[in-house]
Amino acid sequence: MNGQTIVNEINRKLNGEFELVEFGSDDWNTIVSALNENIDLYNKMANWRTSYDPNYSIGNVTTDTQYRLKQASIANISGAARANVLLKDVNGVILDRYKIVDQEIFDTADTQDTVATINSLGLQIKPKTATDKVFGANIVIPAHIAVKPISKIGDIVITDDNYWLITQTAADLASTSPVAFIARNYDDLNTQATRRMKAMVKSNRITQGSRSAYGGWNPLSGSVSR
Repeated sequence: MNGQTIVNEINRKLNGEFELVEFGSDDWNTIVSALNENIDLYNKMANWRTSYDPNYSIGNVTTDTQYRLKQASIANISGAARANVLLKDVNGVILDRYKIVDQEIFDTADTQDTVATINSLGLQIKPKTATDKVFGANIVIPAHIAVKPISKIGDIVITDDNYWLITQTAADLASTSPVAFIARNYDDLNTQATRRMKAMVKSNRITQGSRSAYGGWNPLSGSVSR
């Protein structure tokens, strides 16, 4: 669903009828501001099913042992306490793998152990020196990709339930609206949004299964959850 469609749908929820919201208008900016707050909330809430990418690339192996993660793009590293960092060649063939471990285990591991850890600075891997075999290889991790905030008409938003996002944003705007016929819709919109969130969370727990159970690394806090 693109930015224009979502904004129009939020506006329809508020006003009860369809009306094109002009890009850059006051209404557009007000709706997008509230929408982006809920996108940020969504990213922090869970390891959502539709955001999972088991082969998320963070760059190529160099002589460095520390790699920055794209914190604006990654919502969570799936199963950070048990997952593997994979090194793949241009054809996708796995050349090596590094087990993700806690910082304490990483710090005390032998230099020949192929282990990795994730902290607030990014990804660290051992052994200390890249070999010819893996130099330049693609570094792949299992990650949950954050939904990007809306800024343009054509920006695409994919969540587990876009209509939760629409309804919750409409409820938030209704709760502060000075217009009586919009404000009175708050209770109904909030009830709808709450129902959709509960259904989305229930469905996500079923489909995520073991990935959710293992916890993950949240780059916003730099912590590994269990």
